[in-house]
Amino acid sequence: MTVSDEQLMLDIMQGSNPAFELFVRRWNSRMLCFFKRCVGNAVEAEDLRQDLFLRVYQKRSTYRQQGRFEAWLYRIAANLVIDKHARKKKGILQSLDDIDESDQAAQDSAAQHSRCCAQMGEYEERIFKSLQLIPEGERIVLVLRHFENLNFKEIADLIDAPESTVKSRVYRGLQSMRQQLKQAGILENEVLKSV
Repeated sequence: MTVSDEQLMLDIMQGSNPAFELFVRRWNSRMLCFFKRCVGNAVEAEDLRQDLFLRVYQKRSTYRQQGRFEAWLYRIAANLVIDKHARKKKGILQSLDDIDESDQAAQDSAAQHSRCCAQMGEYEERIFKSLQLIPEGERIVLVLRHFENLNFKEIADLIDAPESTVKSRVYRGLQSMRQQLKQAGILENEVLKSV
């Protein structure tokens, strides 16, 4: 019999290391995919995934068995993405040496991303790229809705916004993605045929 996520969290709150290890194994790949879709960078996604599990362990006492467990977990994950984006926006002055190092890191990250995309289908790669080009607020709700299968109410609760705002962000995000794919020369019916 499979232990529910809610029961795992109750066990983790009691200090059970095996429960936490099972929780990490259960959510590891799913959260990595979520972060990759949100930030578009495999290395950053792995860092965020580690931060998420650390944050879950640190905030285990704040968990309340109200609503879906996934909503609580995705709220933490979405906040990590938003926090990371806010830190990037602040912009830190770098020395010339730092710029050279960050350029190399960006090239290494781009190379790793290219290898990852080569493993995905051509359409999936273009969809992934177009997802990275839309505004972050729209990207997060699109990922939560269409990749993580959360409903509009759950997303609204998660980001603390009205359902109508979530719906409009999803709609705008889908329209932006359609436009990006159209500019890349991909028509919707081609994508639907390949699925």
